[in-house]
Order: sequence, then C-alpha cells, then structure tokens
Amino acid sequence: MILRRIARRQAIAGSFGQLSQQGSLSSCGLQRRALHSVPGLGDSRNSLGEYFHEHGVPGFLTRTTFRRTWTEYQQELVDKLNYETTATEHEGNSALHLHKIFSRQPERAHIYNMAAMAAFNHFWWDSLSITKTEPSDEMLGDVNEWFSSLSELRQEMLEHGEAIFGNGFVWLMQERTAGTNTGGRLRILCTYNAGSPYRDAWLLRQNRDRATNLDPASPEAVQSRNSLLGRTPGSASLARNQEHSLQDQLDAEPLLCLNVWQHMWVPDYGLLERGKRAYLAAWWERINWDKVQQRKEAIRQSSTGRSSGRGLNDVIRGGMRY
Repeated sequence: MILRRIARRQAIAGSFGQLSQQGSLSSCGLQRRALHSVPGLGDSRNSLGEYFHEHGVPGFLTRTTFRRTWTEYQQELVDKLNYETTATEHEGNSALHLHKIFSRQPERAHIYNMAAMAAFNHFWWDSLSITKTEPSDEMLGDVNEWFSSLSELRQEMLEHGEAIFGNGFVWLMQERTAGTNTGGRLRILCTYNAGSPYRDAWLLRQNRDRATNLDPASPEAVQSRNSLLGRTPGSASLARNQEHSLQDQLDAEPLLCLNVWQHMWVPDYGLLERGKRAYLAAWWERINWDKVQQRKEAIRQSSTGRSSGRGLNDVIRGGMRY
C-alpha cells in the first residue's frame, strides 16, 4: 500500500502544484485542473443543495447530517478521485463510468469504492424533496402492476431496508425493453457497502467476483452479493439454489434508492432498531417522485436508442454525470 501510494504521488506530482502547509487537495493545482467536482442538487443552480445546507431535509434529516454526508463527504470522494485519476487515461471519465471500469480490477478496488460511493451518494441526495410529492400517473400504474399498490411497494422497500444488517442501499429498478416505448418490470434490488446496481459493473464477473476475487458460491460471496426481490429481504437461499443469480440476468436501471448506511441514519435517529424504522418511514415522505419520473423517461430513451449506442449515461444526469 505504501509503495503504491508513493508511486502514485511521483506519477502525478507535476499536476499538483505546490501545497501550502495548511492546504488540502481541494485547494491545490489538481483541483483547478480536475474534471470531477461536487455537483449541484436539484438543478444547475444547486437550489436543493442550498436549502438542505441551511435547513436540512424537513421532517427527515438535519442540516448537520446533510453537511457531513454530502458537503464534506462528497468533497472528500471527489478530491480522492481527482488525486487518483488526474494525468491518467481515466481523468475524463465520470464517477459512474469509473466504478464500472474498476469493478473488474480488484487491484484498484479503492478507486472503485470511491467512484461508486460518489455516484450513489449523489443519486441518493438528488432523490429527496423538501416537501411531500406524489408519483406520476404513469409511475403509479407501473407500481400497481408490479407491486399491486403504492403501499405494498413502500412496505417491501422499508422491509428490505430494515433487513440489511450493516451498510447498503435498497434500489427500485426498472427493466429496459429494447426498441420499445413501454416501461419494463419494476424490481427491488439490495446492494451492500459499495456494491453496484448497474449491470455494466458486474456483467463480466463470470464465475468470480472481480472486486473481491471470491467464488460466488462461497459463503463469503453469498453474504456480500446483492439479493434480488422476494419477501425475504437479505435471504441468500435464492442465490444458493440457482446456477446463475437473478442479478446476472437483470438488464435494468435504478429509479430510486434508499440509503441505509449507518452514517446516514444513526446521527439523527440513534443506533437502536426503532430509530432505523423511524428513519425509513420518514424517508418515504420525502421521496422526489418528479426525479423518479425523469429517470423513468431517461430509461425509456436509452432503451429506444440502444441500437445507436446511446445509453442512460448520455440522456440522464440523475446525479451521475460529473
């Protein structure tokens, strides 16, 4: 680790400029050249981010939690990504693209983790609203088709979130149907730590998890692998009994995510289970369903444009393109 870090510093020393004794990565020459920066929330004017910075998310998260988990944490992730990628072939890649690239390179797991969390953290914060919103008629129709009702979707997502022991995300995914304008099936996907919901990040893992170098059938891999669907959140029995996991077959994109990393809910709600349940319930009341609909429309565009190579990355910001 020490040798790798020394070599990295030597390789990009010319890009750094001279650090002051009290300087940081964000104040050095690297940041001025860097292609990665903390993106705005809500719109290009960062209107949502500015509100959260002053007031927090009403009825959900305090401004202190926002500042720690977005303002400070996101800046650190961005600084580290710039440090690792400036003056390399990857300096022009988005955080989303970087996490897909390095998901297949276990020796670069540290870059994968930073890129993944930068992308997911933005997706999460960009999914929240100041006030209660409602799903569109189209979205509600899909929910009713695949979950019978909005209350059923709520119950399943919150149950999955409560069942995750440790850190992770619960994602509402929509399958892509190539060449059509119709929305695909809605599914729930759980990921753990920095595990990715994006198919491109695990499509080529084949018979080994490239990020951990584990055989998927091993107990360790079963514990860490994403679990899909079912009314038994976090259960590994499905993965054990199938030759190929459902995730390997899932061509879908995320519409919404629930963040259950402990640093997100413990400060405001406490470490006990009842605190986590209160956090989950409060989250549901602050979902930005308008953002969900935007992502849904982008998935539809990416599905109809796949033959030309135009994918989701080209048509949606969604907290990812930075």
